[in-house]
Amino acid sequence: MLDSLKKTFLASLGAVAFSHDKLKQIIDELIAKGELTREQGKKLLDTLISRGREEGEEISTKFFAELQSIRDLFPITKREMQKLVERVEKLEALVLSREAAAKAAAPVTASPLPFENPGEALPPRPAE
Repeated sequence: MLDSLKKTFLASLGAVAFSHDKLKQIIDELIAKGELTREQGKKLLDTLISRGREEGEEISTKFFAELQSIRDLFPITKREMQKLVERVEKLEALVLSREAAAKAAAPVTASPLPFENPGEALPPRPAE
């Protein structure tokens, strides 16, 4: 998700650079037609570039603030998450092995009574 946001941001920066070139071309055409003097064209271009930078900085600030808020929602990286998953898996394996060891070491309990219902008669005693 963050990669797509970064790509979008970089694409918008590319569009700004393209717009600057296009703007310069339009101003040059206006100068060539005599509708602007070179000085007026330069002032206009400088003013528009300055505004563009200010707006670009504002957009950049907002973009990175939004990016940070997204990072705050997901405070750990994929790598950190993978490390946590590995630790949990190791702990699960450890618990299972200790449970198995405890079960193997546990004393054998008496077998259940040979009858299911307590009201039944006891089975005959073996001959001695």
